[in-house]
Order: sequence, then C-alpha cells, then structure tokens
Amino acid sequence: ISAGPPQYAQGQQEGWLALQLSGSTAPATLTLRATAGTLPSGVYNAILPVRANAVANSPQNVAVTFRILAPPSIVLSRADVPLFATPGQTVQQTVDVTNGGDVALTGLTATTAYDHVGSSWLSAALTATAAPAQLVLTANAAGLPQGTHTATVTVASAVAGVAPKTVAVALTAGQAPAISLSRSAVPFSIVSGGSQQSQNVTVTNGGGGTLTDLALGATA
Repeated sequence: ISAGPPQYAQGQQEGWLALQLSGSTAPATLTLRATAGTLPSGVYNAILPVRANAVANSPQNVAVTFRILAPPSIVLSRADVPLFATPGQTVQQTVDVTNGGDVALTGLTATTAYDHVGSSWLSAALTATAAPAQLVLTANAAGLPQGTHTATVTVASAVAGVAPKTVAVALTAGQAPAISLSRSAVPFSIVSGGSQQSQNVTVTNGGGGTLTDLALGATA
C-alpha cells in the first residue's frame, strides 16, 4: 500500500497537506495533517490517492477539504454620525455592527467618551452582544448651549485579538426651524379685462435645522 502525493486543486496553493501511512500492508492507518502557514483565509481542496499493486480498484481517492477561517473583526456601517437638535429635542441614529470574519464575534460593548468633561448628552446602546447588531445613538439636547458638541463611541469585543472601532458623533444644538417670508403682503393691480398677473414670495428657513413639510393653507 502507498499513499500520495496529494493532488491539489488547480490554481490553489500547494504544500499545506502532509500524510503518513502506518504501514504498507492492510490494515493500516493514514494520518493527514493540514497546516495553514501563511495561507490566506479560504477553502482549499486536494485529492489523496491510496494505491496497491495488482489490485483492481486501485487507486482509491480521499477528498480533502481544508477551510481556513478569517478571524472575527468589527465592521461599522459608518464612522461619523452628525446630529442636529433644537433645545430640549431628542434625536436618534443607528450604526450597523457586523462581523468581517468567519468566527463568531461576541462580547460586544459600547462606551462613550466626551470631548468635554461633565457632558452626558449621548446614550450609546447595542441591540445585541454578538454581531450582527445595531449601535443605537440617542442624543438629548436639553440644557445644551447652542453649538457643536462631540463625543467618541468605542465598540469593542471580548474576543481576543479583535481591534475596537470608533464612531465620531457630532451634535449641533441650534434654534428650531422657522418660516421666513420675503414679504408678508402682495398687492395686485390690473385693469379690468386685462391678463392675469403673478408674483413670487420666497420662503426660507429663519431658524436652525431643516425646514420641511411645507404646505399651503386654505385661502381666506
């Protein structure tokens, strides 16, 4: 009885499979040893023929599959989260937390560090302690002066070797939106039987944030 050499899949790296046959007469034990070495993560395949002289069904093949798993890593859907809030308003945004590897990403935690000591306007909570999860960022502008307030949220894992990732959060506390009209009175003057006239009134935001959902009311 003899075994090998391994026949590696076309285009794949070779040399990762070692073998040892306990003897040349059956029964014998074939020991296979796969070594990752510098191989990148992925699936590797090889065929190992087992032969015997003057035997009709020789060789018999052993199909070997070697999967190298990528280590877990934290992947965030975004690294910067801008927020805007008017005085007393609470706003919320989410960041997706996924696993960039093949091994389970567990033991997730989120901690907040403020750029100014004594701040407490941001709450960071994870929907789960294992990926996939969402990082829920809730900012409360109550009591904050107008301006931009910043904080950094660090997402980490209890799994050894997993690098933490950070999210930069910037909250702009400002005035509430307000409707501002370029003019409040529009006079029309036309000779009887004349053609129609049109005039424009510009609508802008006289406050902060974004002025949306504009609509016309009933004409009095």
